[in-house]
Amino acid sequence: MPPHSQLVELAPEGWLSYTRSWLTPEAGTKLMAALLGELQWQQRALRLFGKQVHEPRLVAWAGELAYRYSGQTLEPRPRPACLEALWAAVEVAAGQPYNHVLINRYRNQHDAMGWHADDEPELGQNPVICSVSLGATRNFLLKPKAARGAMARRLARELEHGSLLIMGGALQHHYRHAVLRQTPAAGERINLTFRLLQRPPAR
Repeated sequence: MPPHSQLVELAPEGWLSYTRSWLTPEAGTKLMAALLGELQWQQRALRLFGKQVHEPRLVAWAGELAYRYSGQTLEPRPRPACLEALWAAVEVAAGQPYNHVLINRYRNQHDAMGWHADDEPELGQNPVICSVSLGATRNFLLKPKAARGAMARRLARELEHGSLLIMGGALQHHYRHAVLRQTPAAGERINLTFRLLQRPPAR
């Protein structure tokens, strides 16, 4: 775990850690400016309840393998130079390599990420997911898939500029997480989520 991180253990056998100011404000602002200027941002279409809708945010990505989620496939894409230093630092913090990053751009308080779990088969049994936040603070929510007994615990965490969130253990099997639309106005936010894909997605 990174130094000064807050570890939260969640039954059964899941955990997350949160580190404030993992990046300095200056480093985070410089990286955010580079990402905004250099990446290929897209608003992709999803199949939801039989209808095609656009994601309520912009996305970019980089990775050695294709990644499939919510019925869409992100083809392999080269890693941009502006991410090299961050990528290496995230691997040190997590204690493992990564071969894919999904980058979500929340333009304002209306952009969001719905309830989901990072439980695609390509991620393996108990994936360790690293998430770096830049820009405006947004509320990260976590809730159990089955709210009974020890599983009933819910969690909310404000993800600040330059912070690092790591999820591991069996968390993805038993919990869902989200960044929902909010009433207070919010500025632009970028979130980078690093994953280790074990294999390409099944066709």
